[in-house]
Amino acid sequence: MRFLFCVVAVVGSGCAGHQLVGQVTAMPSKGLLVQQVNVFDGEHGIGARDVRIKDGVVAEVAEAGTLIATEGEERIDGTGRTLLPGLIDMHAHFETHGEPLWAVGFPNGPDIANAYVWAGVTTALVMQAAADQFRIARKIREGELAGPHLYLTGPRLTAPDGFPINLYRGLLGPLAFLATGAMHTATTADEARADVDRTADEFAPEFDKITSDAFPPGTPKLTTEAMTAAIKRSRELKIRPTAHIGDPADVMLAAEAGLELFAHPPTGGVLGPEQLARLAELKIPFVSTQRFLTAPDEIAEDRGSVLERELLTPKLLASFNEKPADFKYPAVPEGFDVASALKHYRENLRTNLKHLHEAGVPVFAGTDAGSPGVVPGAAIHRELRAMVEAGLSNEEVLRAATSAPADFLDPAKKSFGRVAVGQRADLVIVEGDPLTNISATENVREVFVDGARLQRVRRE
Repeated sequence: MRFLFCVVAVVGSGCAGHQLVGQVTAMPSKGLLVQQVNVFDGEHGIGARDVRIKDGVVAEVAEAGTLIATEGEERIDGTGRTLLPGLIDMHAHFETHGEPLWAVGFPNGPDIANAYVWAGVTTALVMQAAADQFRIARKIREGELAGPHLYLTGPRLTAPDGFPINLYRGLLGPLAFLATGAMHTATTADEARADVDRTADEFAPEFDKITSDAFPPGTPKLTTEAMTAAIKRSRELKIRPTAHIGDPADVMLAAEAGLELFAHPPTGGVLGPEQLARLAELKIPFVSTQRFLTAPDEIAEDRGSVLERELLTPKLLASFNEKPADFKYPAVPEGFDVASALKHYRENLRTNLKHLHEAGVPVFAGTDAGSPGVVPGAAIHRELRAMVEAGLSNEEVLRAATSAPADFLDPAKKSFGRVAVGQRADLVIVEGDPLTNISATENVREVFVDGARLQRVRRE
């Protein structure tokens, strides 16, 4: 749930400076040879292999022990480890570090970019972007900054006073306008079409995003006319429409209008058999986002996963257990039980993911990184575990984080997302075998982006 932008710090959080401390630099080389490594190729586990990386792509994949290092080529021993395509987060953000609402600070874009690749996320779809995120994407493309390959939507479109604008206003009052620069509003179909045109002119994004979610209950949401008009106009302009939609009935309206990707399974109710059957026919993917409602509690309970402890300062980690006694969630009416509501929405989220998967609807891995407790980069590994808990097999989950979303993002070329000759060498090496223990993905040992080996150093 997207509550805050960087300007929240202006109104008194007091958190400043670096909050993600994993620093990453690329180390170009003449070539790399990974030997005796178990390989998940993006589709299946194929056993022990030698893999050569050269000129930014996978140059050779051969039986283990058959490739010999050439002069100047770096060798990496993969014994006991698994090589897989770089992970893809299909619902990413850059506005926060994932800190709890009561400890938010100024976001550091380069730190957040570093955090994604630190954790093995080599591609991300940014589901709400203004000029600063487009600048970060340009710096990554031009080699000025280590980070994942970024696909971006423009600013999100929602209803006036709709979600999540209502939450910002509840928190910031008259200063809320400072935090909503990446949110546009529309009431009518004409206004919605005009907004899509405005976004296209300003950013020319590959994707667009709309939001229709009445949280808390009673919050205004996009009219059906505005929602469907925005989707259809995006498609006319060859922009791929995505959406955060809370109600199953609205999910179906968006699906029939031509939506290409759902940012979450719906939280406002459970999809019925007829709805699931139709969604299976349409084959519109849903992004998993199983933790974005409850992540702060998880970190408070287990003191952070391996990668969260690597990326967050001790002070910030501790803050998850330091909720002020007088803290109140923004924009909720008096007497509204936030904890019970979030538990109910979380149950709907998991049930819908399970049913969507069982019905044959495509499911992609994604985190809503930047939501409270959803730490950029690190969160993908907890998400994979949650997907297994929802009923997907380890192989299905790994496919949902590699080849499946890669083919969706790059349908014409299918140039990444697999360990195969000619594929872009975005790769990660982990300790152990995630096909037998999905938590092994968190034991990141090596990350490669465009064939460059990344040096990962924790900044103290």
